[in-house]
Amino acid sequence: MGAALKRYAWPALAAVALSYLIALALTGERPGPGLAAFEAQGLLRDVPLEKIAAVDLSDEGHAWRFERNEAGAWHVARGAPVSALGRDLPVALTLLRNSGPERTLSLNDTAAASLAEYGLERPRLKVAVHVPSAETIVVAFGGANAIASGRYARVGTRNEIVLLPAFVAEAWERVAGNP
Repeated sequence: MGAALKRYAWPALAAVALSYLIALALTGERPGPGLAAFEAQGLLRDVPLEKIAAVDLSDEGHAWRFERNEAGAWHVARGAPVSALGRDLPVALTLLRNSGPERTLSLNDTAAASLAEYGLERPRLKVAVHVPSAETIVVAFGGANAIASGRYARVGTRNEIVLLPAFVAEAWERVAGNP
């Protein structure tokens, strides 16, 4: 009886495995870790990039206003000409939309420290994004964290400070001509 059971067990197990493979083939792949759909996590995550009408940018001593024309191309409306505007501004906006904060420091976390300790009392760079049907989003970039992997930023007058990846601020510095 043991030999007869073995003789029928292997084909039965093979049939179960084949059924599982057929079910996977018909219903789709097995979900795996890290395969979730991308979602923007940045400060502009709720703003479609094509809806942005204007951007004000200021650094230590310079100011620009970039506006989108009817064809959707960016041009300098105020300030000195900027090289590679058509390439650098869309990249900077995309990074501000997609790259989320690495950390958010609440009012309780920052109560003992002043804005100057984060480089935000006199921000190095300030970006104001204008969307016709929404409130203007103002981001002030301050100093770098201890290992220079992130930059402190403040959004509007919120009582929190975010730590954004350094490459987000660097993209805006490229727009301003300060690589």
